Amino acid sequence: MYEGYPLSNNSNNRRNIFYVNQNAHIFNETIEKNISLEFKPNSSINEKKRLKESMSKSKMDEVLLGIPQYEKTIVSENGSNFSGGQRQKIALARAFYSNVNTLLLDEPTSAMDNISEFEVFSNLLDEKRTVITVAHRISTVRNFDKIILMDNGEIVCIGKHEDLIENSELYRSLYYKKQQFGGTK
Repeated sequence: MYEGYPLSNNSNNRRNIFYVNQNAHIFNETIEKNISLEFKPNSSINEKKRLKESMSKSKMDEVLLGIPQYEKTIVSENGSNFSGGQRQKIALARAFYSNVNTLLLDEPTSAMDNISEFEVFSNLLDEKRTVITVAHRISTVRNFDKIILMDNGEIVCIGKHEDLIENSELYRSLYYKKQQFGGTK
C-alpha cells in the first residue's frame, strides 16, 4: 500500500518511489549520466543546477574535486574505478536528482565512513520526501522520525531514538554495544 492504494494497481505510485541498495548498478558512462540517467549536453540551467546540488548532497562533489573532468569523468564498467563508498555516493546522487516523493533505501551507505554517512543522511532528512531505510547501524537511523526495530523477523519496538533508548532493552543494548566497540554516534 502507498498513500492508501495498492502498489500493484497504480503505476503512478511506483514511479514516485526510488530504490537504492548497497550495490546499486553503475553504468559505463559519465558521472552526470550515471546520476541523471538522461543528462544531455544541452540540458537546461535548472537541470545542471539540480545535478550539482545532487552531487553536493551525496558528497560526490568532494570525490571529484581533484579530477579535471569532474562530472564528465567516465565511470568504468560497474564503477570499478571508484571505491564502494564512492559508488554509493553516485547512487545516492541519483536519488537526490530524482523527483520522487519516496526514497526506499537498503543499506545505501554501508561502504561509507561514519562522517560521510552522517552528512548524506542529514541531507536526505532535510528533503521534503519520505525516506524509508534498512540499516544495521543505529547511527544511520538515529535522527529519523520513526525507527522500527526488528529481531528475528519480528517488529519488537517502534519510536524515536530517545524513546527507544529509554524503553527498549534490546535497542539500548545495541546502541551501547556500538558505543563501546568504536561507534561514533
